[in-house]
Amino acid sequence: MAIQSFTKISLAAACIFIFLLPEAQAGVCSILQVRGANGKMGTGFGVQPDGVVPRTGGGDVSAASTLTGADAAEFEASPNPNQVCGIVAKLPSKTVDIASFISEELSLRVFFDALLAVNSGLPSVFSNGSIPLTVFQVNRIGGGPMTCEYSADATGHSWQPMDMTLNMLGNFGIQSQQNTKMTVVTTLRAGSRFTGGPNQDMALVRCRAGTNGICGGCFAVQMSGQVVDATQGGSSRAAASAPLQLTSQQMSSVVAKVMDLAKKNNMVGS
Repeated sequence: MAIQSFTKISLAAACIFIFLLPEAQAGVCSILQVRGANGKMGTGFGVQPDGVVPRTGGGDVSAASTLTGADAAEFEASPNPNQVCGIVAKLPSKTVDIASFISEELSLRVFFDALLAVNSGLPSVFSNGSIPLTVFQVNRIGGGPMTCEYSADATGHSWQPMDMTLNMLGNFGIQSQQNTKMTVVTTLRAGSRFTGGPNQDMALVRCRAGTNGICGGCFAVQMSGQVVDATQGGSSRAAASAPLQLTSQQMSSVVAKVMDLAKKNNMVGS
């Protein structure tokens, strides 16, 4: 009888392990889109276009780079994860290098400001301090609630809490759905100010969900001025700063940087 009971328990444990295995190998939630008040769209660092990474099905479990959610950032289950912005299976180095992603954002920003005379490519915060996101939940352990915080100087060295105006469904990171896109809104608190980037109007935002905050991502946004208390009226942002004025040498350097980025992302031929 004892042997029979042990066998049943072993089989049950094996079934549970097999059931959970695909979820352990795939990313479980990601930030597909960051919608700016200026009409610009951003993504979580490392997130790829839908055609590159599947958003349906489980993918090939033998190849992590083709899994559904392979571009989802995965975090250590800790309030202060060792990898500040997590790791992404789809990235060559796996680790999200904040300095590298911020550098790319700034290069594209200067390029568009100087050459096209339009607003920078970074999404901007809405006048009430809100930032709407499109979040992708891959499987049931990538549910809500989500929490967000921001690094005012865009370095990721220190973080300030944000409020969740519209959150993900779920309890303790569990929600019975998969391959689902949803809108989430995170909002900066009154008095929040950005100090990152050359114009001191850029910040890094980190949002996490899933069991013990194991998924989500980081992204960059811009805001001039500071968020004010909505009950006191006024605007949360100062007037936009004038476009950067570059010398011909600086312009050549910027163009070269943008071309390198475009080649790296297969946007132009080598």
